[in-house]
Amino acid sequence: MAAAVAAVLSLASVVPAQATADALDQSQTLTLSFQRGIALMAQTFTAGATGQLDRVSLASDTTTGFANISVSIQSVSSILAPSGTPLGTSAFSGSVTCCRQFHSFAFNPAISITAGTRYAIVVRVLAGSFTWYNSSVVDGYAGGQLYVACSGCAWLTGASWGQDFAFQTWVATSVNQAPTAAADNTAVSIPEGSAPANTGTYSDQDGHEHRHVVVDGGLLGRSVQPGRHDHRERRPGPLDRHVVHQHDHGGSSKRADRHRPAFDSRRRTRDVHRRGVEPG
Repeated sequence: MAAAVAAVLSLASVVPAQATADALDQSQTLTLSFQRGIALMAQTFTAGATGQLDRVSLASDTTTGFANISVSIQSVSSILAPSGTPLGTSAFSGSVTCCRQFHSFAFNPAISITAGTRYAIVVRVLAGSFTWYNSSVVDGYAGGQLYVACSGCAWLTGASWGQDFAFQTWVATSVNQAPTAAADNTAVSIPEGSAPANTGTYSDQDGHEHRHVVVDGGLLGRSVQPGRHDHRERRPGPLDRHVVHQHDHGGSSKRADRHRPAFDSRRRTRDVHRRGVEPG
């Protein structure tokens, strides 16, 4: 007598993407003049690389010894001014050493940016005094420009305020991301005494394609295809546990862990023979 047990194989992501070291993308380093005592200051820029913006460096200081500010990355409006929609924000409260030095403000999580797209670095002064140096009347950066505003006011721009603030953007272009995966069958029927098996698909945006499938309980088989490695095992126990490990060579991984009741076909056969009935 045949019996079947349904086994479920599902995949769940457990490791987030991790960025590698960042590199300088956009910059304007002239510090000929400055703005101070203004509630809102901004510099737009055009991303040169697609990746994760994890910090900006601003040529700045706190003249009174203290400032409470927020530094955000925003999209831009149809007139290329800051839109008011933050993509990420870094909060800072403290002092910044004088004078005209670049100081970094980090974003966690990092902000996804796209090459050729314009963004805005926006500094909002909440308390104290914050000085941000600029290029004065020299247009030191062609991919954006300086903006200033009072709280609740429209943005102002032009040479009278300075052409460009001094800034640097830092972008990680190599990002290790966990692979995505899906089982071809969410449930499979396993005949009594047969080995459980399932297939699935995955994609790895990093190009580190490696699939490792383990089913607890004794070696069943191995198949290798380009960019794919399946390894299935079974070991005796009260439960057969389906464990799916997926790794890429950059360090990201996935794991799925599902259980199903074990069925000891040898014990069933022995019991049936004692009763003088042939197993079916």
